[in-house]
Amino acid sequence: MTVHSHNKTADGRDAALAEKLRKSEERFFQLIEHLPLPTVVSDSEDNIEYMNSKVTRFFGYSLRDAPSIEDWWPLAYPDPAYRSMVMAQWNSLISRSESDEIGLMESNVTCKDGTVKVVEFFGTYIGDKMLVMMRDVTERKRSEEKLQAREARLNSIFRAAPVGIGLVADRVIQDVNDRLCDMTGYSRDELIGKSARIFYPSDEEFDFVGQEKYRQIGERGTGSVETRWQRKDGSIIHIILSSTPLDPKDWKAGVTFTALDITLRKKYEEDLRKSKAQAELYVDLMGHDINNMNQISLGFLELAHGIMKLEGKLDLSNIELIEKPIESLKNSSKLIDNVRKLQKEKEGLYNPAIVDLDSLLEEVKSYYISVPGRDVTINFVPAGGHKVMANELLKDVFINIVGNAIKHSSGALDISITIKETVIGDKKYYKVMVEDNGPGIPDGLKQTLFDRLNLTSTRARGKGFGLCLIKMLIDDYSGKFWVEDRVEGDYRKGARFVVMLPALDS
Repeated sequence: MTVHSHNKTADGRDAALAEKLRKSEERFFQLIEHLPLPTVVSDSEDNIEYMNSKVTRFFGYSLRDAPSIEDWWPLAYPDPAYRSMVMAQWNSLISRSESDEIGLMESNVTCKDGTVKVVEFFGTYIGDKMLVMMRDVTERKRSEEKLQAREARLNSIFRAAPVGIGLVADRVIQDVNDRLCDMTGYSRDELIGKSARIFYPSDEEFDFVGQEKYRQIGERGTGSVETRWQRKDGSIIHIILSSTPLDPKDWKAGVTFTALDITLRKKYEEDLRKSKAQAELYVDLMGHDINNMNQISLGFLELAHGIMKLEGKLDLSNIELIEKPIESLKNSSKLIDNVRKLQKEKEGLYNPAIVDLDSLLEEVKSYYISVPGRDVTINFVPAGGHKVMANELLKDVFINIVGNAIKHSSGALDISITIKETVIGDKKYYKVMVEDNGPGIPDGLKQTLFDRLNLTSTRARGKGFGLCLIKMLIDDYSGKFWVEDRVEGDYRKGARFVVMLPALDS
């Protein structure tokens, strides 16, 4: 009787314990059901004890479809090769786990309707049970892939763009593309972390660009400045620099910039400007200077014609009426000849040749050995050995210089020609000085004598273009040409024209 009562008590306790365990598992599964993520609970034999409704909602599978982990694998991963890879990865995570936590695994899960989702798996042990939660990251992965593709496209544009592109923060270089390195001659490593001052030939240029660029950004959100950069080899290139901040509200976050090399365009523009100026020069000369000379000739000849009609002849007192037209026509012919020579020189039709300066200056001296109605003395003592590279027009240079000295003076005139050697840097030059004791050239006129835009008044008097031609020729010979006082500080004591030409042996 006593034993029977004891058994009944034990059975009651077991039933109560079982009920308590049942209720505990029920609460546990209720908790699993309310988790925000698809969750599966399996036992030590890999039987799936519970999967919450999120699993079915996300993947379409129910506990009836996959009562065990073994049943889950072929459903979620129908491709055998991929399945084997995922199983090996998962088993590796479990075996390497040093705590109850199981590491993160990402894989592509095939749903019941055939769609594929990218899923993150992570789990933990609770006693002898394994709890595995799943997070659908398909949209995140798509966004990441789109972002990566976008970054790849931007990077491709950044690297392959035909203009220089870079990023600066506080005017310190953060990144540059290959084109910018090609433009400047620097490598990427030589630029990253350096101040943008490295691009500029001077502090003034650097400061101006910074002030102007940020002024424009402040006004309209972007800035564009035409400037000059200095390459690593010291050469100068012309740039259009355009800049835009990454964050309009925070310029310190960085400013992107593009640099367009317009050096070649600037050269073409300058060549076009010179060609236009030269064309205008020809038009001015033909339309203004020669017309003036023709008007002079016409005026004197009309006077002579009137006298002939009245008197039937011209006597010696009227000789000027013939001499002046002759002089004017000679000047006109000389001007046309100079224009023709200048045009041929610019077209490269005169071949460069070795010229002996001593022999050439002797010929110039002989050219003016006799000047009608004038007492002109030309002093030149050749020393020999002064050779330069020029062409046949070099003789015209010195004939023009000596001729101008004679033409723009009166009475007796002494002209002295000397050659001296001089060295500039490591290069030797021959300095030819033609000086006279004529009326000289006022200081104000010296400043504008070779400026094409200031030759209008001098050309109208039949002079000026000869000096313009000389300057152009000497420039083509890589030389220098200027005028100074024969006696320093007193222009009335005469002028000294200086022609400096590179010595042939330099």
